[in-house]
Amino acid sequence: WIGSDKIISYGSYIYICQDFWITILKNDLITSIDTDVVTLQKEFILYQNYPNPFNNGTKIKYHLPSFENVKIFIFDITGKLMQTINLGYQHRGDYEYGWTPENLSTGMYMIKLIVGNQTLVKKALLIK
Repeated sequence: WIGSDKIISYGSYIYICQDFWITILKNDLITSIDTDVVTLQKEFILYQNYPNPFNNGTKIKYHLPSFENVKIFIFDITGKLMQTINLGYQHRGDYEYGWTPENLSTGMYMIKLIVGNQTLVKKALLIK
């Protein structure tokens, strides 16, 4: 029963198991609990940046299902790499990165987020 992203109940204890940690909660007041295992969000998600279109800056939001190395690449519409942002290893959860483009002109850009061996891309429109 020990595994990634699981919540298990046994007696008056609740075990929350994730990739690199286990939390054990004791509650003598629990009178009942659903015996089904609850699976937490296991999907890597890149949300649309906000605002979009943007002028001075935009927020890049994403969700990590596990501890992963995170990198953001910004490409122009022709596919030319304009900026690399290495955010390093991050734990499971929701994150937001504030991107302020410098020395970039008005146009469409591609935000490519690489997490582990997965890649997601969103379009962003810079208007100056």
